[in-house]
Amino acid sequence: MLIEEWGKKGFHPMIMMDANADVSEKQLSDFMKENGVIDLITDIHSEDEPPSTYSRGKKRIDLILGDEHLRRAVVRAGSRDLHDGVSSSDHTMQYIDVDEKMIFGDDSFCPIQGYQREFRLYDIKKKRIYQEELKKIYDHQRIIERVNELAEKFEKKIQLDDEDIKDYNRLDNEIIRAIKAAAAKAGRVNFGYQRSKDLCEAGATIRLHKAILSSIRNNMEYNNKIINLAETLSLKLDDRAK
Repeated sequence: MLIEEWGKKGFHPMIMMDANADVSEKQLSDFMKENGVIDLITDIHSEDEPPSTYSRGKKRIDLILGDEHLRRAVVRAGSRDLHDGVSSSDHTMQYIDVDEKMIFGDDSFCPIQGYQREFRLYDIKKKRIYQEELKKIYDHQRIIERVNELAEKFEKKIQLDDEDIKDYNRLDNEIIRAIKAAAAKAGRVNFGYQRSKDLCEAGATIRLHKAILSSIRNNMEYNNKIINLAETLSLKLDDRAK
């Protein structure tokens, strides 16, 4: 399994899940035993009755699981009240706080700031949105042309005067504002969770098969959606497609 594979590489698992079962139920209990993980929140509050984690039942089904190494690093853990921090959910938020030095080897770990979580360059979809938005701003404000014009102007001068410096700073500020505006626009675009290529391809394949079965069942020709999806996945369709 994935947990065992990464465990052999020296990683320690932390699994956050809506299990739809509590730890006393056999399937979940067996999973935890097989992978050497425990319910971190229940373990740290072993003397207390664990609270329900969702509004429609009395079970603790939202869990944070980890191995003994992670358990030793947990300094606080618990459940928030319903709608505390997650106003739109009927489940409660679970949390753990850990000793950074024990987990990361030192206490220099710096959590990512909120604005950085919105847009990172390795997020391919948002990076594309950022580049497109920045180009629109650059084109509208003639940034590239003005940079070239200013460079040509400076090349002809032996010494820059105060107006030249003002022109440079003005353009520099516009470029910075354009970059921030494009990043903010990209950060507001919600693509949901960023999934792996293999997972996206598997999901698209399932959608394609469902759509094909529906067309066959209703004796209909394949529509453009099916044809385009098959082309994206490099899959051949039968003669039903025209």
